[in-house]
Amino acid sequence: MKNIVLLFVIVLSSCKSKDCASINYKLIDEFERKIKIVQTAYKKKELKVVEYREAIIYLSNTTGIMTLANYSEPVGYLNDMDYNHDMKLWREWLDKNRCMAVSAKE
Repeated sequence: MKNIVLLFVIVLSSCKSKDCASINYKLIDEFERKIKIVQTAYKKKELKVVEYREAIIYLSNTTGIMTLANYSEPVGYLNDMDYNHDMKLWREWLDKNRCMAVSAKE
């Protein structure tokens, strides 16, 4: 009986750990570039505001996650909690969607 239960657990766990057929490296590269821009702005390093706005808009539009950042006046996050919230959600989205199919126009 223990062997049957163990076999059942192994089968169930193998079904959940499915790898994707192909990883969308173009999506990941672009996503990581935009995340880096937001991180640079958050660290108050020199950056073009237009690049920051484009990064925030790209991340929000791509993920469907509404950002807590200001991208008009003033740009940036009002507090660490909002910044950490967005970063966590965007990273989780990328982890779940890295296998997203590459569209025909790419």
